[in-house]
Formats: sequence, C-alpha cells, structure tokens
Amino acid sequence: MICKRTQYARGSPNRRKLTSTHAVGDLLEYFDNPEHRNHKEVRITGLRFWQANEFGFGTTIGEAAEAYRNKPKGRGPPWEGEIAEHVVYAPPPGIQLTPGERDRIAETILTRLCPDSPAAYAWHVGDDGRDDLHIVAGNFTRGRPPLLRISQLRQSGAANDYMMIAREIGEEAIALINRDRAQERQIPTIPEIRAAKREAAGRLSIPGLVAAAIGRQRLDPELIAEILEGNGWTVRTSRQNISVTPPEKKKAYRFPWEVFLDLVGREKEAREKTREEDRHRGPDRS
Repeated sequence: MICKRTQYARGSPNRRKLTSTHAVGDLLEYFDNPEHRNHKEVRITGLRFWQANEFGFGTTIGEAAEAYRNKPKGRGPPWEGEIAEHVVYAPPPGIQLTPGERDRIAETILTRLCPDSPAAYAWHVGDDGRDDLHIVAGNFTRGRPPLLRISQLRQSGAANDYMMIAREIGEEAIALINRDRAQERQIPTIPEIRAAKREAAGRLSIPGLVAAAIGRQRLDPELIAEILEGNGWTVRTSRQNISVTPPEKKKAYRFPWEVFLDLVGREKEAREKTREEDRHRGPDRS
C-alpha cells in the first residue's frame, strides 16, 4: 500500500504546514467537499473521527499544541510547529475494496498510527478504481503532558524511520484483509508489486538483447540461443518453448517460441525505424 505525507492546507496563509486549527479546518473542509473540482470523479465516504468528535477535534489538537509549546525548556524533543499532518494511504488501483474492508483498513492503520492521538479521516473512492484513505492525524498524544506522536511511534517501532513505520502499518492492514480474501483476489503488497515490476523488466530485456545482437540477420532459434549463451545466459529449448536464465539469477524466464520471436521481431522493427529516422535527420550540426 502506498503511503505518503501531504502537508498543505488549502486557504491558509501557509499552504505547506498545518500550524493552526484554522489550517486544519480548511483541509478537512476541502477533502470532505464533494463539490470541489478535484473531486468530480471521486465518491467521499464521509468524514469520521478517531478518539475525538467533530466538535472537539480542533480544540483537542490545538490545546495539546499549546501545552507542548509551553512545556519546561529541555523537556521533550524539539517541535517544528505543525499541530497535525495529512497522511494518505492508497491500495493498488482496481482492488475494489468493500465498505467493510475499508473500515477494517482504517481501524488497523489508526490503531497503530494514532494509538493515543485524535485523528479525522475519510475515504475517497475514485471512478478509476483507486481508493485513497485520507487521515489528518494530531501530532500530540492526548495525555498530560502531551507527547509528540511521531516520537512515540519511533520509540515503539523497530525502525527509527517514521515513514518506514507508517508504510509497515499499511502493509499490516493489507495482510489482514488478505486473510479473508480468496487467493485470486489477494491484494498485492508493495514488495510484491516491486518484484513483479523487476520480473517484467527482466523478461522484456531479453528480446531487446537478442534484437540488438542479431541485427538484420534472420530470426533463427539456433542463432538466438548462440547469442544468449555468448552473453552468459543458460538456454534450454524445446519445439514449443525457450527458457533462459540470467548469469546472476537462478530463476529462468520461459517463453513460447511464437511469443518470443514476435517480441524480438518488434524490437528489431523499432530499432530499424529509429536508425532510419536518424539517417534521414542527418548529423546534428548544433
């Protein structure tokens, strides 16, 4: 699940920092406004509150900030003046979360991200299949004296990196949903998405390697195997398939011959078209 901090306050003098209850109120009004031009293709599930209510949220975080500002000198880590932060969690597009799954994700994240701090949150459900969970989290705990929420999280987590902790919380929420989802409806985690992208990049690099080496020669299976083996790849072929393993990896990439030859052919055509365009363009005399 993607997690990012989005620090801005629409309509406030300082558009990047949530340094006042007025700025927080502007932000809540903005992302709970279905009529705003940015929300034309978004359905807003409604603003909700965590460890606070609609009328006490701003007062609670404002009073906590004032108390921390007036604390005895030297007590507690330094504070940069933000009374809250805007965090967005976004599962991969096209997942189609149910209302119950959205509620469970929000509760799981808030329980870990704001264990003793007030927060306001709302889901933006996009027509493009993407669901975004917007959270405005108070930057202080509710106790007296108030403590910095982020500092508390750093102390309780295995890592000192706040955003790393926040992302791990998002992945925990996805794992919880996946326990109740059928195998074919599993939500991919960020590590799985990155691995899939690397896998796709690796697969697509093979036809490009062959096309660059084969030049204008005919697409012959024996020549293709020779090119790959010459670059240190392990090649196994049958009448139907070609399987290639990179020098530094144990996993093989397997292609049907028909698909592989088509990919190499397309790479060749693209390279020849580029060479032809460069020839007609002539040398660069700038």
